[in-house]
Amino acid sequence: MKEKYCHSIENLVNYFCDGIAIYVITEFKSSVMLNVFDPESFDKLSTFTIRTKIHGYSEPCVDNENIYFGTPSNWILGFDKFSGERVYSSDLGTMTVVSDIYQDDNNLYALCGLPISHNMKVDINSFCVCVVDKSSGKKIIQSQTMTGELIQMSFLDDFIMVSVGNNVYKYNKSCEVQNVGKLNSSFQYSPTITDKYVCCASAIGTMEIFNKTDMSKHMNVLVAKNNSAPIRAFNDKVYWFTGKSLHAVRLDNGAVTKSCQTPFAIESSPVLNNDKLYVSDQKGNLLSYDIKRKKLHFIKLSDEKLSKPVIVDNNILVASNKGLHYVEV
Repeated sequence: MKEKYCHSIENLVNYFCDGIAIYVITEFKSSVMLNVFDPESFDKLSTFTIRTKIHGYSEPCVDNENIYFGTPSNWILGFDKFSGERVYSSDLGTMTVVSDIYQDDNNLYALCGLPISHNMKVDINSFCVCVVDKSSGKKIIQSQTMTGELIQMSFLDDFIMVSVGNNVYKYNKSCEVQNVGKLNSSFQYSPTITDKYVCCASAIGTMEIFNKTDMSKHMNVLVAKNNSAPIRAFNDKVYWFTGKSLHAVRLDNGAVTKSCQTPFAIESSPVLNNDKLYVSDQKGNLLSYDIKRKKLHFIKLSDEKLSKPVIVDNNILVASNKGLHYVEV
């Protein structure tokens, strides 16, 4: 791995890539700035101001023409991703977006919270999946109400998986419940989906595994404490960085094997590209683990912890207190 450049950016909120461009969101008072860069040269393609707050915890989505954001004022807004023209708006009423925004060809999908007034405060402990039309911005349908502590949702081609409280709900794209899995305890990460299984993982190292077809319990596995979500590698195997160790977990039989030891504790969730896992640690290192060759490499980019790695043209973009680092791999 070799660092190609580091681009200094202030007030960074988020950054991501859709394979065509790099999108960098910065915040200034009551508005945000979207900067669009060429992935190879990092030349700026466009920049524009969005004169409203956007959710910092909600990942936007991008299609061929537009970028869609959730806002604290209960809207989903769409902008032309190069001109900045506002082309889309969907009013969710009293519901607020609490998840990343997902899409297919026709619709946008988000997990929404239903606010309830309680002792002069507004609490959110009830949620639903909301589907809005991509063309008109009108809400098409919403799921049943789910009550409990929110984890997150996972979005696939043919169904949606949501963890709320001690339940894992499997919905079709019409927001109809197909099956419900029962959890023994609370979990921190979005469900990880493989060919045959759904696994829910916690920061204390427990993993509950369900059969994907009917959400019946398959088995429970104990791994190790961690700060990082597991990631699917291939077939029905997941990899999980736990502290200073990387574990491989077979979901069919629950076998746990230690793949490697890392120099420092892992800070971010990993990304997978071309049989290699990329992850950052607490000491400013970007790590690469080759699954097939079982080799670990790392490069130091900062004296402080790094943010999430993002895949850009088979290379890696990652943020530190210095700015955005582009690393060739």
